[in-house]
Amino acid sequence: MRLEWKYTLIINVFIIVTMSVFFIINDRLVQKETVLSTIKNYAKGSLMRELANEIQERITGINDAERLTKIIRLLELNKFDLEIVDINVMDSNGVVFASLTGKSLYEQIDSDGLHKAMSRQMRIRYPPEGYYGRWVIEYTLPYILSEPSESKERLGILQIMFSAQGIATYSRRLRIEYLIYIAIATIAITTFINPLTNYLIVRRLERLMDTIAAAQSGNMTARAKDSSKDEIGRLSVSFNKMMDKISSEHASRLEALGTLAAGVAHEVRNPLNSISMTIQYLKEGLDASPDSKIEDNEARECLDVIARQVKELDRIVEEFIQLTRPVEMNWKMVDIHTFIDHICRDFTSSLEISKVILRREYSKEPVYAKIDAEKLKRAVSNVIINGIQAMPRGGELSISTSWDTSQHAGIIEITDKGMGISPENMERLFEPYFSTKPNGTGLGLAVTYRIIEAHKGEIRVKSTLGEGTTFTFVLPQG
Repeated sequence: MRLEWKYTLIINVFIIVTMSVFFIINDRLVQKETVLSTIKNYAKGSLMRELANEIQERITGINDAERLTKIIRLLELNKFDLEIVDINVMDSNGVVFASLTGKSLYEQIDSDGLHKAMSRQMRIRYPPEGYYGRWVIEYTLPYILSEPSESKERLGILQIMFSAQGIATYSRRLRIEYLIYIAIATIAITTFINPLTNYLIVRRLERLMDTIAAAQSGNMTARAKDSSKDEIGRLSVSFNKMMDKISSEHASRLEALGTLAAGVAHEVRNPLNSISMTIQYLKEGLDASPDSKIEDNEARECLDVIARQVKELDRIVEEFIQLTRPVEMNWKMVDIHTFIDHICRDFTSSLEISKVILRREYSKEPVYAKIDAEKLKRAVSNVIINGIQAMPRGGELSISTSWDTSQHAGIIEITDKGMGISPENMERLFEPYFSTKPNGTGLGLAVTYRIIEAHKGEIRVKSTLGEGTTFTFVLPQG
């Protein structure tokens, strides 16, 4: 189901449920207010008082059920222009012992009515449960039950039931009218809200989805045009910022790829030129006159040159492959101190020739890390070679280790006292084919960075021109 349909369905159901609940609550309130207003009008009218006073006068001091019944039934009720449903006379306990219709004999009034009557108060109310299926208004008041000969006055209760059918009819008509108004209001609100919400929310989300789909298909210029301050607007702005960043990174990667391709082309061109010139020389020698043909030694030297250049081409291709393909790791938990000792043995002659003194400053406690020994050896060796080359007149190269408890990682620091690295070169230090050395390929530190990244570690560089450089390897334990 589409979002627009879901949203429309939810909104419509919500409006209908809300308006229905509102109708039910308001219907009860209106019905109650209508009845109370009608009762109030009856209470203020003289007809009800006149009828109540007349009955009260006629039955005062009489407690005989038959006499009371006869008196009630002989009343001329038509002259009051009131529809009387029933008249009940009750004793001091609230039990009916005389009635106009005889339906409610021996029934008892509720405690509130009894209490008010015994306190000489009248009560006018609308019984929600009705009176034998009829809508009535109940008028209850006290009357003197004791005869004049009795010394102590006793109170009884007179209950008059007036028909409220007019109220019921009016209430039903009012309910139908109100229901029609609610239905019209619901339809109007739904008709207005649905397109409004679709315009304010659903359509904007669909436009944003179309923009995202365009970006997914490769359109790097796709941008959301919603700049409002609400959530969808902020989402659109965030999406545009993300696309700007992706575009910038994409452009940077294309530039880096171009630089990488140019570097590979440059590196490959030199051996190919050498091979081409050597082959040309051999060809000219073979095509020359018998007296000027090249000797076997010269031919062998030419073939050796070709073999070396082919080997150089193979090295360049291998370094390029190592730089571009995913690094496959052979994990082992290794003692870093022993690992560095093995690497340093390979540089013994190079250190002597370069007049570089190597110092090892290991931590007092063993340092272990989960590494690929062959690959990390290459990364560390690249940095050691760079350190030695940075001190052409000799100097001091130090390797130290420590344990970082906060990162739960082993630390290797390699510091040289060489020429240092300028700030502008620091930003491009790990770029492929970037090198400040005349004969450098610019792949050493790029490969080193890839290896440390594959170890889920971190490489940091601090350098000061004329003072030296420090490379720090952070290697998590695992």
